[in-house]
Amino acid sequence: MRIAAHGNNASRSDGPPQGIFAPEYADENNNYLAKCVLAWLTAHTADSPYVATQTQHLETVLRDAGVFQPREWEAMGLLRSGLTSCPLCMKHLRYSELHDQVSFADEASLLNAAEQVANATRSTVVNLFHMVPLTYSDVEHTSQNVAWGHAICNTKLGQRKCYPLSELISDGSKVGIVDQEGLISTFGWISKSLEMIRSPAGAVWIRIVEDHLSDEDQASLIEFLEIYRDE
Repeated sequence: MRIAAHGNNASRSDGPPQGIFAPEYADENNNYLAKCVLAWLTAHTADSPYVATQTQHLETVLRDAGVFQPREWEAMGLLRSGLTSCPLCMKHLRYSELHDQVSFADEASLLNAAEQVANATRSTVVNLFHMVPLTYSDVEHTSQNVAWGHAICNTKLGQRKCYPLSELISDGSKVGIVDQEGLISTFGWISKSLEMIRSPAGAVWIRIVEDHLSDEDQASLIEFLEIYRDE
Protein backbone atom coordinates (compact mmCIF):
# COMPACT_ATOMS: atom_id res chain seq x y z
CA MET A 1 0.00 0.00 0.00
CA ARG A 2 1.27 3.47 -0.88
CA ILE A 3 0.03 6.59 0.89
CA ALA A 4 0.77 10.00 -0.61
CA ALA A 5 3.09 12.01 1.67
CA HIS A 6 2.47 15.44 0.15
CA GLY A 7 -0.24 17.35 -1.67
CA ASN A 8 -3.98 17.49 -1.33
CA ASN A 9 -4.54 13.98 -2.70
CA ALA A 10 -4.59 11.65 0.30
CA SER A 11 -5.70 8.59 -1.68
CA ARG A 12 -4.18 5.17 -1.01
CA SER A 13 -2.97 2.89 -3.79
CA ASP A 14 -2.88 -0.89 -3.51
CA GLY A 15 -0.72 -2.97 -5.82
CA PRO A 16 2.90 -3.74 -6.69
CA PRO A 17 5.71 -1.68 -5.12
CA GLN A 18 5.96 1.83 -6.55
CA GLY A 19 9.39 3.38 -6.29
CA ILE A 20 10.24 2.48 -2.69
CA PHE A 21 13.62 0.92 -1.90
CA ALA A 22 13.34 -2.85 -2.25
CA PRO A 23 14.79 -3.81 1.20
CA GLU A 24 11.75 -2.21 2.79
CA TYR A 25 9.79 -5.19 1.50
CA ALA A 26 11.97 -7.79 3.22
CA ASP A 27 10.25 -9.39 6.18
CA GLU A 28 11.45 -8.53 9.68
CA ASN A 29 13.44 -11.74 10.18
CA ASN A 30 15.30 -11.51 6.85
CA ASN A 31 16.08 -7.86 7.50
CA TYR A 32 17.36 -8.60 11.03
CA LEU A 33 19.63 -11.45 9.90
CA ALA A 34 20.97 -9.29 7.06
CA LYS A 35 21.87 -6.62 9.61
CA CYS A 36 23.66 -9.23 11.73
CA VAL A 37 25.75 -10.34 8.73
CA LEU A 38 26.63 -6.74 7.89
CA ALA A 39 27.55 -6.02 11.50
CA TRP A 40 29.80 -9.10 11.58
CA LEU A 41 31.46 -8.04 8.32
CA THR A 42 31.92 -4.52 9.72
CA ALA A 43 33.82 -5.92 12.69
CA HIS A 44 36.09 -7.85 10.30
CA THR A 45 37.12 -4.94 8.08
CA ALA A 46 40.78 -3.93 8.01
CA ASP A 47 41.70 -1.66 10.93
CA SER A 48 38.36 -2.32 12.60
CA PRO A 49 38.17 -1.06 16.21
CA TYR A 50 36.33 -4.25 17.17
CA VAL A 51 37.78 -7.58 18.28
CA ALA A 52 36.54 -11.10 17.54
CA THR A 53 35.04 -11.59 21.00
CA GLN A 54 32.68 -8.68 20.35
CA THR A 55 31.03 -10.59 17.49
CA GLN A 56 30.29 -13.81 19.37
CA HIS A 57 26.66 -12.85 19.98
CA LEU A 58 26.23 -12.19 16.23
CA GLU A 59 27.75 -15.57 15.40
CA THR A 60 25.36 -17.24 17.87
CA VAL A 61 22.33 -15.59 16.25
CA LEU A 62 23.49 -16.47 12.75
CA ARG A 63 24.38 -20.06 13.70
CA ASP A 64 20.96 -20.58 15.25
CA ALA A 65 19.43 -19.41 11.99
CA GLY A 66 21.79 -21.66 9.99
CA VAL A 67 23.33 -18.78 8.04
CA PHE A 68 26.76 -18.33 9.66
CA GLN A 69 28.93 -19.50 6.75
CA PRO A 70 32.36 -17.83 6.73
CA ARG A 71 33.78 -20.49 4.35
CA GLU A 72 31.05 -19.74 1.83
CA TRP A 73 31.61 -16.01 2.34
CA GLU A 74 35.26 -16.57 1.41
CA ALA A 75 34.20 -18.42 -1.74
CA MET A 76 31.72 -15.66 -2.60
CA GLY A 77 34.30 -12.91 -2.12
CA LEU A 78 32.73 -11.31 0.97
CA LEU A 79 35.86 -12.30 2.88
CA ARG A 80 39.45 -12.76 1.81
CA SER A 81 41.87 -14.35 4.26
CA GLY A 82 39.43 -13.61 7.07
CA LEU A 83 39.02 -9.91 6.31
CA THR A 84 35.99 -8.28 4.70
CA SER A 85 36.42 -7.63 0.98
CA CYS A 86 34.47 -6.16 -1.91
CA PRO A 87 32.79 -9.05 -3.79
CA LEU A 88 33.45 -7.46 -7.19
CA CYS A 89 37.06 -6.20 -7.11
CA MET A 90 38.08 -8.52 -4.22
CA LYS A 91 40.07 -5.76 -2.46
CA HIS A 92 40.04 -5.66 1.33
CA LEU A 93 37.73 -3.04 2.84
CA ARG A 94 38.89 -0.65 5.54
CA TYR A 95 36.69 0.33 8.45
CA SER A 96 37.14 4.04 7.66
CA GLU A 97 35.73 3.49 4.15
CA LEU A 98 32.32 2.80 5.69
CA HIS A 99 32.29 6.46 6.74
CA ASP A 100 34.48 8.35 4.25
CA GLN A 101 32.84 10.17 1.34
CA VAL A 102 33.30 8.51 -2.05
CA SER A 103 35.73 10.00 -4.57
CA PHE A 104 36.26 9.09 -8.21
CA ALA A 105 39.79 10.52 -8.44
CA ASP A 106 41.42 7.11 -8.87
CA GLU A 107 38.95 5.84 -11.46
CA ALA A 108 40.32 6.26 -14.98
CA SER A 109 36.88 5.80 -16.53
CA LEU A 110 35.23 8.33 -14.22
CA LEU A 111 37.76 11.18 -14.10
CA ASN A 112 35.16 13.76 -15.10
CA ALA A 113 33.38 12.98 -11.82
CA ALA A 114 36.46 13.23 -9.64
CA GLU A 115 35.38 16.24 -7.60
CA GLN A 116 32.64 15.84 -5.01
CA VAL A 117 31.00 18.82 -3.37
CA ALA A 118 31.29 18.45 0.40
CA ASN A 119 28.05 17.31 2.05
CA ALA A 120 26.34 17.14 -1.35
CA THR A 121 26.40 13.34 -1.56
CA ARG A 122 25.37 10.69 0.94
CA SER A 123 27.43 7.97 -0.70
CA THR A 124 30.38 6.58 1.24
CA VAL A 125 33.38 4.74 -0.23
CA VAL A 126 31.83 1.45 0.87
CA ASN A 127 28.10 0.81 0.97
CA LEU A 128 25.47 -1.92 0.88
CA PHE A 129 26.17 -4.51 -1.82
CA HIS A 130 23.89 -7.30 -3.07
CA MET A 131 25.29 -10.39 -4.78
CA VAL A 132 22.03 -10.76 -6.71
CA PRO A 133 20.30 -7.56 -7.90
CA LEU A 134 17.35 -6.31 -5.93
CA THR A 135 14.04 -6.60 -7.73
CA TYR A 136 10.53 -5.70 -6.69
CA SER A 137 9.24 -9.13 -7.74
CA ASP A 138 11.51 -11.13 -5.41
CA VAL A 139 12.80 -10.73 -1.86
CA GLU A 140 16.56 -10.65 -2.47
CA HIS A 141 17.46 -8.61 0.62
CA THR A 142 18.47 -11.65 2.65
CA SER A 143 21.40 -12.66 4.84
CA GLN A 144 22.70 -14.87 1.99
CA ASN A 145 22.78 -11.96 -0.45
CA VAL A 146 24.12 -8.93 1.44
CA ALA A 147 27.69 -7.72 1.67
CA TRP A 148 29.75 -4.55 1.91
CA GLY A 149 31.23 -3.35 -1.38
CA HIS A 150 32.74 -0.27 -2.97
CA ALA A 151 30.18 2.29 -4.15
CA ILE A 152 32.08 2.53 -7.45
CA CYS A 153 32.00 -1.26 -7.89
CA ASN A 154 28.28 -1.19 -7.13
CA THR A 155 27.81 1.40 -9.88
CA LYS A 156 29.86 -0.55 -12.40
CA LEU A 157 28.06 -3.81 -11.63
CA GLY A 158 24.63 -2.24 -12.09
CA GLN A 159 21.64 -4.58 -12.12
CA ARG A 160 23.73 -7.68 -12.72
CA LYS A 161 24.54 -10.66 -10.57
CA CYS A 162 28.00 -10.57 -9.01
CA TYR A 163 29.54 -13.90 -10.05
CA PRO A 164 32.20 -15.10 -7.59
CA LEU A 165 35.43 -16.42 -9.08
CA SER A 166 34.81 -19.83 -7.49
CA GLU A 167 31.43 -20.09 -9.25
CA LEU A 168 32.90 -19.18 -12.63
CA ILE A 169 35.67 -21.76 -12.25
CA SER A 170 33.19 -24.52 -11.40
CA ASP A 171 30.30 -23.59 -13.72
CA GLY A 172 31.71 -21.22 -16.34
CA SER A 173 34.03 -21.54 -19.31
CA LYS A 174 37.65 -20.55 -19.84
CA VAL A 175 38.31 -17.56 -22.08
CA GLY A 176 41.50 -16.62 -23.85
CA ILE A 177 43.21 -14.83 -26.69
CA VAL A 178 44.09 -16.52 -29.98
CA ASP A 179 47.17 -14.99 -31.61
CA GLN A 180 47.95 -14.95 -35.33
CA GLU A 181 49.71 -18.29 -35.08
CA GLY A 182 46.69 -19.93 -33.47
CA LEU A 183 48.20 -20.18 -30.01
CA ILE A 184 45.69 -19.75 -27.20
CA SER A 185 46.49 -17.82 -24.03
CA THR A 186 43.75 -18.19 -21.40
CA PHE A 187 43.25 -15.37 -18.94
CA GLY A 188 40.04 -16.08 -17.04
CA TRP A 189 36.59 -17.63 -16.82
CA ILE A 190 33.28 -16.38 -18.20
CA SER A 191 29.77 -16.95 -16.84
CA LYS A 192 27.26 -19.04 -18.79
CA SER A 193 25.21 -15.87 -19.25
CA LEU A 194 28.28 -14.21 -20.85
CA GLU A 195 27.76 -11.26 -18.47
CA MET A 196 31.03 -11.40 -16.54
CA ILE A 197 34.64 -12.52 -16.95
CA ARG A 198 37.07 -12.85 -14.05
CA SER A 199 40.81 -13.48 -14.00
CA PRO A 200 42.47 -15.41 -11.14
CA ALA A 201 44.18 -12.19 -10.00
CA GLY A 202 40.89 -10.31 -9.62
CA ALA A 203 40.44 -8.41 -12.89
CA VAL A 204 36.78 -8.17 -13.96
CA TRP A 205 35.13 -7.59 -17.33
CA ILE A 206 31.39 -6.83 -17.44
CA ARG A 207 29.14 -6.87 -20.50
CA ILE A 208 27.79 -3.35 -20.99
CA VAL A 209 25.24 -3.87 -23.78
CA GLU A 210 23.45 -6.79 -25.41
CA ASP A 211 23.98 -7.88 -29.02
CA HIS A 212 21.42 -6.13 -31.22
CA LEU A 213 22.42 -7.64 -34.57
CA SER A 214 20.46 -10.40 -36.29
CA ASP A 215 22.21 -13.64 -37.17
CA GLU A 216 22.48 -12.45 -40.80
CA ASP A 217 23.95 -9.09 -39.73
CA GLN A 218 26.47 -10.80 -37.46
CA ALA A 219 27.52 -13.15 -40.28
CA SER A 220 27.95 -10.19 -42.64
CA LEU A 221 29.99 -8.30 -40.06
CA ILE A 222 32.27 -11.29 -39.47
CA GLU A 223 32.74 -11.71 -43.24
CA PHE A 224 33.59 -8.00 -43.57
CA LEU A 225 36.13 -8.18 -40.75
CA GLU A 226 37.79 -11.24 -42.24
CA ILE A 227 38.12 -9.49 -45.64
CA TYR A 228 39.44 -6.34 -43.94
CA ARG A 229 41.98 -8.40 -41.98
CA ASP A 230 43.20 -10.20 -45.11
CA GLU A 231 43.65 -6.92 -46.94
